[in-house]
Amino acid sequence: MGGAASAAAADYRWLRSCRLVADPDLRRPSPEILVGGAPVRVLKLRSRAVRILDEILDGGRMRASDRSAGKMVLGMVRAGMLHPVFEPGGGADDAEGPTPLPAAAVVIPVYNQASSLLAAAAAGSSVGPVVVVDDASTDRSAEAAERAGAAVIRRRRQGGPAAARNDGAAAVDGEVIVFLDADCIPEPDCLQGLLAHFADPGLGAAAPRV
Repeated sequence: MGGAASAAAADYRWLRSCRLVADPDLRRPSPEILVGGAPVRVLKLRSRAVRILDEILDGGRMRASDRSAGKMVLGMVRAGMLHPVFEPGGGADDAEGPTPLPAAAVVIPVYNQASSLLAAAAAGSSVGPVVVVDDASTDRSAEAAERAGAAVIRRRRQGGPAAARNDGAAAVDGEVIVFLDADCIPEPDCLQGLLAHFADPGLGAAAPRV
């Protein structure tokens, strides 16, 4: 029983390693009533839940560490009422320390985009080894990928970006595969911020808001 209880508690520990911010559309007609989320729902909070939410809204952190508090806050996150925000490398006031990032591999499909590929590959290499899948380009995309230090898979026949991504995914190892487009240059720390969300054991995929 002790092991099971520890495992359950660990499911909520990640909530204390990030900031928690209210959804912009969240409404609070009274201290104990919340309206919002996706789909929109109404929650009536008990007195302790009101105190925990006040603490989060005032300071951006969940300080309570017990299972019942974690379950309540996770419910708000899952409902889209609260959103986790991870700073690169954690912060000085992180209750659980910096959030470790999962081992990642980066896959970039490319077709005739040699001019932007260098920057995309450089951005991807900040979080893991990069594999570029050249989808039968007629320019020098493959050579650009090699100059960037990426491993290159050359397709003999063009199959489109989905087929190229599948080839790349089959060729890499890693807890998480990061898919980038050859003309996509993430802002600094963007990929690290996305990977940090995998501290949530219930997460299967993460993407930036588009």
